[in-house]
Amino acid sequence: MYETKKENPMFSSVEPLLETHNNVDTTALRTFTNEFNVVYRDEPNNPQKIEINTLTKTEIFIQNGTVAVFDFLKNIGGFYSAKYNRCFLEGGIDARIKSPDDLKKELDSMTKKRPLDAPSEQIRYKVSPQAVTDQSFLPDALAPFCKGRPTYWLTPATADHG
Repeated sequence: MYETKKENPMFSSVEPLLETHNNVDTTALRTFTNEFNVVYRDEPNNPQKIEINTLTKTEIFIQNGTVAVFDFLKNIGGFYSAKYNRCFLEGGIDARIKSPDDLKKELDSMTKKRPLDAPSEQIRYKVSPQAVTDQSFLPDALAPFCKGRPTYWLTPATADHG
């Protein structure tokens, strides 16, 4: 089953998710945005929170202690993994990632109980052995999660090198 639940379109916050992540300043995560809770058919007890800000051209996906951020203005994607207590970055936004405007239109058009399968394509990545030392370029929504934590670049792994 698929369900979109449109929450407060004027203000959102992810403080409830961060209660277990001490020392993380959540001020940067408060945005003028649209917020959706998405439930996939094969994971009905594991909703994904999606925040879309069409003004700042950012998308934030939150699920299972992972926060993924795509900043289309800075052309960078990245995620924080609570499991590994690390951040991972990818330069450039993959063409398969919908723009904030397109994703918002798609989610706005969906009705409750519409079946949706989780994305099935997976990309394998290699992690750079060197940690990023200057984090000043990080997307604003990702920076609080990465501050003081190991952060690494990812590169797609090829079949013969990965």
